[in-house]
Amino acid sequence: MNTLAGNFFTTDGTGVGLDGNVFNTQALQGAASLTSSLAGAATEYAFSGQAKLNVLDLSIFGQQGLSGGILELGIGDGGSLFEIGQGGYKADIGTIATTMGGLRDVLKVSDAKFAGGGSNQLADLNLVNYSAIAGNLGLASDIWNDVIQTRYEDLDDGHYGYYNHGQDPTTIVLNDDLKANDRDTAAMLAAAGAHEGTHLYERMFTGSTTEASAHRAGRAVYTNLVQGAGVARELGISRWNRCRPSRRAQLPAQSRAGG
Repeated sequence: MNTLAGNFFTTDGTGVGLDGNVFNTQALQGAASLTSSLAGAATEYAFSGQAKLNVLDLSIFGQQGLSGGILELGIGDGGSLFEIGQGGYKADIGTIATTMGGLRDVLKVSDAKFAGGGSNQLADLNLVNYSAIAGNLGLASDIWNDVIQTRYEDLDDGHYGYYNHGQDPTTIVLNDDLKANDRDTAAMLAAAGAHEGTHLYERMFTGSTTEASAHRAGRAVYTNLVQGAGVARELGISRWNRCRPSRRAQLPAQSRAGG
């Protein structure tokens, strides 16, 4: 149960741990711990009619190296009872406060995991950041914090996305085919996101953009992920280089990944 809850809150759709530079990992780890503890206590209560939670941890006092539960809350048919002790499932007020402090991220990750295809955005943002390319942390954070919007559309094969500054200057569009929970496809999604994000940032800050700079950004992301994130190397650079412009009708002031 602990592993299942931990993976749900702390990994993306491909099993890669969520990066603390973009996501509130302390709150997510707290949510995982609380979920596991409450599920364990509920199961124990269902079978035995009683359970214990440990609701106060020494770490709340802020002393380095000081930790461990000190107050038990016993729940049973006779009611609830507080006792000094180190037993019970961990559900202390410090963990609760940490989780509540990052509740937005906890709810967004939960929604992404339950929503169809939502975990793909987690993988996209996570791998964009893990690619260790300058500027990608800002892109991933801006998307996660809703400064930049992403939308998925059914695009031509080999066409991974586009950015239409004239129509929607804060939105990048990505191919719906890239919504799959394997690392290679997630890496392609991250590369396409970096490509279109480069167009968006260049238009935002300089007023113009080039396909060459955006393609370099996407290719660099994919190259780094092939080298460091367990992506299938045989599909690697050649797959990104095979990107082609879409045959869809051209839109004004727009860029397309694959050009």
